[in-house]
Amino acid sequence: MTSRRRSGRPAIRRPEPEFVSYHRFIGSQPTGVLTFRNVVNGMMIPPLRWLVTDLDMVALPHSDLDVLEWEQKLRDSSGAGLWITDDDMRRFVRDNHQMIDGEFFGSPIDSTTTDASQAVIRIDFFDSTTVTVTLDRSVIGTSWEFELFLGPGVAVPGIGSRDEETAAQQRRAQDEQRRAQEERDGQQIRALVRACLQNARIDEAPALLTQLDALVDVTPSGPRAWALTLERDEAPRVDLPDGPLPETPSYRTDAEAVGGELLIWVHDGRMQMVELPWFTDAMPTELPRVDQLVFPRSETPVTERTVTNTTSATVQLHVAGDTVDAIAIDTAVTVRFSSGATLRFETAFSLTETDGTHTFMEPGDPPSLLPLLALHTKVVERGTVTGARIAVRFASGELLEGWSHRDRPSWHWSEPGRARLDIDVLTGGEVVARTLPGGTPS
Repeated sequence: MTSRRRSGRPAIRRPEPEFVSYHRFIGSQPTGVLTFRNVVNGMMIPPLRWLVTDLDMVALPHSDLDVLEWEQKLRDSSGAGLWITDDDMRRFVRDNHQMIDGEFFGSPIDSTTTDASQAVIRIDFFDSTTVTVTLDRSVIGTSWEFELFLGPGVAVPGIGSRDEETAAQQRRAQDEQRRAQEERDGQQIRALVRACLQNARIDEAPALLTQLDALVDVTPSGPRAWALTLERDEAPRVDLPDGPLPETPSYRTDAEAVGGELLIWVHDGRMQMVELPWFTDAMPTELPRVDQLVFPRSETPVTERTVTNTTSATVQLHVAGDTVDAIAIDTAVTVRFSSGATLRFETAFSLTETDGTHTFMEPGDPPSLLPLLALHTKVVERGTVTGARIAVRFASGELLEGWSHRDRPSWHWSEPGRARLDIDVLTGGEVVARTLPGGTPS
């Protein structure tokens, strides 16, 4: 197809570019050896002028190609990189033994740009591990061997660059980390709200707990604030004025006795938002744990019962169906579950893995704790306490166990759910179990 310039002379209109990108890990191709020579020779490339932005290669033993000289030329070049001729590029291909790092942009011979803005092909060998080829199909052809080596191409909007791809990968990684953190924060907000409602001395608490069960999403809405999205059909309204729930609990931090307060906002009879104002000079960087909540003082005394490790009665922990949310390692090891329950080991404990491997672990011995990290996000099948022994079995087959220690306290269980149960195993195996106000004994 032709068009006319104003001068009346005909000009050839180039077809619209059709960029396709190929990517392969070196060594993962189904057949053959993926080399710089094979990749370039597998394409039908017209004469081009080439921009080199990275070069680290090994020449064939018999070649007179001075790689060090070319690498120095690239280092001495200013601007976007080093421009070379088509003959230079073909010599690189012919005499190449190994391309460790190399990024080449091919532009039409008649192009006059000093950058790769008009490039029709990009060949990128990175760190001897990956190959990326992006080309304009309207200019560059490929052989069946090329696609056998690199696999099918993917349509892309432009020629791109290694820097752009690295930045995009970093953005994707940051987005994934942000989404994962938001998911963890959402689970923690759910646990905090549940603990608050279970401790709330208001008639509407059961209905609000039903609303919590109908919660479908927790999304950040501001500094230390989260919007709650409820499944409308399953969320009964409560007769409360718009605003925060009464009897607001506070929370402490590891450094401050009073770090802030937890506000659950209600609008039109439904929970709408959770806010965590802070009383410290700087905004806290982490959410409070359930065991850091401080509720308004109750007139109902805490009930406590003491048993010893000789008892045969088994206590069922209300942790079935929970997942492991976090594992904190300091002078002790704390396993935190999605309901807000925590298990803290002060002394040796053990983990039996699905293949039967049995590992004894010491809180002060970090290398021994590595298998424990695999429990993150695992689902609990059941948890029991028999005497001074605690056992948490997971649906995937692992078994986490703790027991008493002769010389010092060994483990602590805190369950802020409906049982509201605390269990401490003290020196010598004495077991102290406390059922908090409103709790239901197991």
